[in-house]
Amino acid sequence: KGKGSVSSFIASILREATIDCGLYTSPHLISFAERITKSLEFLDDKTYAKAYKILSQTVDSIIPKAYPNQREPTWFELVTLFAFIAFREAHFSWAVFETGLGGKLDATNVLLPAASIITEIELEHQEYLGNTIEAIAREKAGIIKNGIPVFTLSKEVAAIEVFKTQAEKLYAPYFHLDDFIEKLSFSYQNGKMNIEASMPKLFEKPLKSSLQLLGEYQVRNALLASLAVRTILPQISQEQIEEGLKKTFIPGRFQIISQTKTNPLILADGAHTAKSIKHCLK
Repeated sequence: KGKGSVSSFIASILREATIDCGLYTSPHLISFAERITKSLEFLDDKTYAKAYKILSQTVDSIIPKAYPNQREPTWFELVTLFAFIAFREAHFSWAVFETGLGGKLDATNVLLPAASIITEIELEHQEYLGNTIEAIAREKAGIIKNGIPVFTLSKEVAAIEVFKTQAEKLYAPYFHLDDFIEKLSFSYQNGKMNIEASMPKLFEKPLKSSLQLLGEYQVRNALLASLAVRTILPQISQEQIEEGLKKTFIPGRFQIISQTKTNPLILADGAHTAKSIKHCLK
């Protein structure tokens, strides 16, 4: 769906612009700390330890009956709170949060962000989000906040209508990626996705980068991240954006493990919906 990739692209761009930025993503593959990083680089152990101490003491001090509806927090809610504390203890000036399921009921939605970003929409987590594109889009649109810019890339007409309507209702500036791309070309070469995008409303010259994250869908994810950053942080240069995109890497996201003349192509990827698997096969 692109949530983790767009989040990682943005954090990498901010890092390239020498802005201290926390990054909260899921899932983790090997270490739990992968979820709570400084642009995919682990924080120091003292920061994690202090955040854990604050969190555990707080949770231990609350009796179960004191929780609203006597519902104790979920694992994901506790991890999200742990990230809030860790980033505060690390004194980051910015943080990028990937939602869990995404939408108004997501634990991350207690934040008042500088920007809200909605990526690919499809039928997923239907037991929680609904059984149609419109229903899921309404849930996802729950992250749109009053007056806060919202950025999207969905090509689903039904979803676009939902997002536009909600943005207008909340006086939130609305940006769709396709309104900014005048010309786009990309190619896979030597293990990289080479992209060139003419976006004259944002950049004086075509945006060029060579992505480590592979696949046609990652091209749009990279450009959505660029649009959001350029809009809310216009002081970040085109060169910093291009370099930040280039340096973004996520283990296990269509990662080529080996490809030699004698060995077969081996790659690692993960997906839980039909559309994601179609992207992988393509």
